[in-house]
Amino acid sequence: MFTLIGYKPNSDDFCRGCHMASYSSDLEVWVGDDREELIRRWADLVQRNGKLEHGEEGYTIHSVLVNGLPLFTTEHVQSGAMSDENIDRMDDVQREHAAFEALLAAELARRRAAQAQLDAEAARQAQEAQAAAQRAQEEATLAADRAEYARLHARFGGAAA
Repeated sequence: MFTLIGYKPNSDDFCRGCHMASYSSDLEVWVGDDREELIRRWADLVQRNGKLEHGEEGYTIHSVLVNGLPLFTTEHVQSGAMSDENIDRMDDVQREHAAFEALLAAELARRRAAQAQLDAEAARQAQEAQAAAQRAQEEATLAADRAEYARLHARFGGAAA
C-alpha cells in the first residue's frame, strides 16, 4: 500500500511592492497499491513544479509511505520518532526509496523525451504550414500576374512596342 502526500501553499507575486498575482494552495493525496500509478502521480507533481508562474510556490512532497513507513526516513531516525521495529526495517525502506527514485527519474526522462518529440513534431508542422502559405502566396501572385497579362493582352491585342 502506497500513500503520496504533496502540498502547494498559497503564494503571492509582488514586484516593487505591487501585488501582481495570487496563487491558491493545493493538496494532493493518493493512496493505492499500484507502484506505477504512484510514480506517475509523483512525476506529475515534480513536473508541475517545473511549470510554475513567477512568484508561485511549488509542491512539496511531504510523505511517500510504503505500508505505513515513510520513504523519507532520515529525519525520522534523527528525531528518534521511529520505533525499534521500524528501524530494523530501515534498510528495506531505503532500498525501496532508491528504487522509487530510479523509477521517478526514468518516468521524468520518458516524459521529457515525449515532450521533446511533440515539440519537434509541432515545429515540423509549423514549418510545413509556413512553406505551404509561402507557396500559396507565390501561386496567388503568379495568378494575379497572369490575369494582369491576359487583361493587357486583351486590351492592346499583343502589339509590340
